Amino acid sequence: MAAVNVPEVSAEDIEIMAASQPDAGFQSILVGLLFGTVVALLVVVTGGVAYINIKQWLDARQETEDRDKEKAAPAAASSAKSGGKGGAEEVDPNAVVPLKRANRIKKEKGKGFAAADQFTSRR
Repeated sequence: MAAVNVPEVSAEDIEIMAASQPDAGFQSILVGLLFGTVVALLVVVTGGVAYINIKQWLDARQETEDRDKEKAAPAAASSAKSGGKGGAEEVDPNAVVPLKRANRIKKEKGKGFAAADQFTSRR
């Protein structure tokens, strides 16, 4: 194999080449600031999405617990009232129900205009 001759670079040539290059100091600072901003925004957005998901999971868990308590409470109350004979359930008009259930009740009643008392979550 033939040896490759690499030309020698003198100190003067290095100074000339360095002087002919544009100033990279400002560009590197700008790129660094933009990169830092992008990373910070990604962290904020990721944290926001995580917060929303955790909040939604906690709300669903709370609603499930409330639904289970609601199912257990009328059964215990009706058996206590009727002496354990399983009588008819009385509906309390002032009972607070979850908003999803209130919307489902409205949909079951039919479509169209409704009275003002049907717009509340109390049934």
